[in-house]
Amino acid sequence: MEKHKFWKNQPIEDINSIEPGKIINKPIEIKTVADVQKEPYSLPEGYEWHTFNLNDETDLNLIYSFLLEYYVNNPIATKRFHYSKELLKWFLISEYNDLILGVKYKNKIYATICGIPISVRILDQNIKMVEINFLCIHPRLRNKRLSPVLIKEVTRRTNLHNIWQAFYTTSLDLPNNLFEGTYYHRFINYPKLLDLQISFVDKLDLKLGTKLYKTINNLTINLRLLEEKDCKDCWDKFNKFHEKFKISASFNEDEFKNHFLPKLSAKVIYSYVVENDTGITDFISFFDLSTQVRGHPKYDNLKVAYGYYYFYFNTPLETLVSNSLLLLKNEGFELLNYLDQYDNQSFFDKLKFKKGTASMNFNFFNWICPPVKNNEVALIMI
Repeated sequence: MEKHKFWKNQPIEDINSIEPGKIINKPIEIKTVADVQKEPYSLPEGYEWHTFNLNDETDLNLIYSFLLEYYVNNPIATKRFHYSKELLKWFLISEYNDLILGVKYKNKIYATICGIPISVRILDQNIKMVEINFLCIHPRLRNKRLSPVLIKEVTRRTNLHNIWQAFYTTSLDLPNNLFEGTYYHRFINYPKLLDLQISFVDKLDLKLGTKLYKTINNLTINLRLLEEKDCKDCWDKFNKFHEKFKISASFNEDEFKNHFLPKLSAKVIYSYVVENDTGITDFISFFDLSTQVRGHPKYDNLKVAYGYYYFYFNTPLETLVSNSLLLLKNEGFELLNYLDQYDNQSFFDKLKFKKGTASMNFNFFNWICPPVKNNEVALIMI
């Protein structure tokens, strides 16, 4: 911890120090809004805080362009995460828009950090917190110790809303790491993935690879898009299903509807249900986080789906995902990614998912609970 000068002064604790069998599930420090600094943290001369209004096209373009250009580890990468404008609006707009934060200098963005409100059930408690995401700093400022200032400012603003906990991912080896997640990949358009020289793609004979990673030809279950009339039933079953996990996301009925109902005018979220005579029995969802390809003679984009939340009471999860692969293929997706949490490990081998090299550590801020295994957590970062 001594090597992390900033984090050693933050409300995080070593979860591995908890006595085996002892249940600790509580905040690390308790404050009130009256304790919170009212003025924003200082920035270098000429720089200023900027709160993004994503309903304003100029602001939306600013954050979209900045993340597309810099939200990767390698500044010369030929493949970049493409957080579309539609995805940013779907995921970031909330009642706390002052948590969509940037640092501006002469009308140009040089850093971002975002807090997205979410309720998380931890053991027997439901905690209102924020997901911290899109911490991104322009290369010119990455040696200026700006990250701690961004974190402190978004924490200050979050606390002013009487929210005191957060979760986030990091590559750092911090003592409060809940678990390490690794991505697994299911190839859908094998020829294109091979052509793009994706690092985790098996270098097989083209015909063999295409045959090995083909999808089923026809649906074997009655899988269809989620509709508004399904939402109450789905929400009830979602909550019931997620009771089995030690840590999971929690939505109220309106949040579930607004979050998972597909918007046909701007496809970002893909939610499907299985229905029988008794109602909805199963649910599965995905979001579109495609990759921009640069410098390739044939392709400028790779359409990528990420596995999101689900529940299943009647259909085996393997069958649910297998049928979804066909629907995703029909929507033009070429790759499906899942993190090794939730019940996902149960279908990776059977459906020919390939273990990748990208991993991340999940952490809580100002909350301590016992360590968890990957399959005890149903909390997904975008």
